Amino acid sequence: MHAAIRIPLAFVALQLGYSGVVWACSCAQDALLSDPIGTAEEAERVFIGEVLKVGKARSAGCGGTTSTADRREIEFVVVEGIKGVSDGEELTLTTSRDSSACGVDAAEGELWLIAQYEGSDFLGACGPGGRLDDGYQDAADILLLEAEGAR
Repeated sequence: MHAAIRIPLAFVALQLGYSGVVWACSCAQDALLSDPIGTAEEAERVFIGEVLKVGKARSAGCGGTTSTADRREIEFVVVEGIKGVSDGEELTLTTSRDSSACGVDAAEGELWLIAQYEGSDFLGACGPGGRLDDGYQDAADILLLEAEGAR
């Protein structure tokens, strides 16, 4: 067999022989950034919250193994209730344990803009929501002005 044929055949064999599953988080732009007012209208709750506590990941696997299905909790205090929540209210949201499963990294003291749809307590990398420092400040300002005008 010619060397020029062996290399492509070896590559195909490697590709066909791989049976592992790979998951990755990939998303379009967060709707809260592209259409903050429309997103807020559809959401049940919209708020600016300060991270109070980030919990450790809880294993969803057997025997304590780690998995992309593992979750951790993030506790927030509402700094500015825009819709459906009041200032000072405390909320606990869940996220995936790591970013490859669309989890978010949060740290105590950070400010986040978050929109939640009815029945959801999940905070993912695809939104709707994110740190004010990561580009969400403009969306927060728009929503705060809109809320002020509605009062």
